[in-house]
Parts: sequence; C-alpha cells; structure tokens
Amino acid sequence: MSDITRRDLLKTSLPVIAGVSLGLGCGGASIPSTTVSAGPSAQIAMGVQQLAEYDVFLVRTEQGLAAISGQCTHAGCGVEPVEGGFHCGCHGSEFSADGSVTNGPANEPLPWYEVRVEGGEVTVDPTSPVPQGTWVAI
Repeated sequence: MSDITRRDLLKTSLPVIAGVSLGLGCGGASIPSTTVSAGPSAQIAMGVQQLAEYDVFLVRTEQGLAAISGQCTHAGCGVEPVEGGFHCGCHGSEFSADGSVTNGPANEPLPWYEVRVEGGEVTVDPTSPVPQGTWVAI
C-alpha cells in the first residue's frame, strides 16, 4: 500500500469540493406550482420571511403584505435576503427590497405573486404573477 501525500489528496479533493460548493447554491430555486398556505395573517411578522419549503419570500411592511420570488431571473438560483434587498450567491446579482435589479448579470426584476387574505388566512399563488409593488392589506 502506498502512502498518499498531502499534494495528492489536494489534487483529487479540490475538484470534488469545488463541484459540491458550486452545486449547493445553483441547483435552482423551488417555486410552488399551486397555491400555498402561508398561515394566519396575525402570525406573519414585519420584515422578510421565507415561505416554508419554497423559494418565495413574504414581505410585510406598513404598506401591507407581498410575495416575491426567491428565484434569480438570471439563471434560476435561489436568492437570499440581505440588508436592503436580495442577493444571488451564484453569479452575484443584487436586487432591491422590491425585487428591482441593482447589479447584474440578472436584467429582470424578481417576480411578485398574488397574495390573498381570506378569513385571516394568507395564501400565495405563484401561478398568478402581479405587478411589482402590489401590496395586500392585512
């Protein structure tokens, strides 16, 4: 049995590690294909929170409630909320809090989805895009 040198280990491990790390953030975002319950409106806090199990963000401000896609419009990677907006870790696209592109390579804003509040329950319908800036009172 031969001894494996540190150099041999690095030469064989780095491509694997790089491939895994590149794949983690760029596997594509999960957008539901049907209406999804977001729970009682009273439990939705001010600020940005991710819709459970999906790359959709609920945004609650003084203006009301909105749902914004968490899928980058450049290559479909998931975005993360950051101070003042959203960031795509795959290729560096930046979006303002309303989903407008502030830094490419993305050149389209993050889509907004229909939000309904009925009987105190919030539902999000990603199959029904709405104009950017559509807020629902809660």
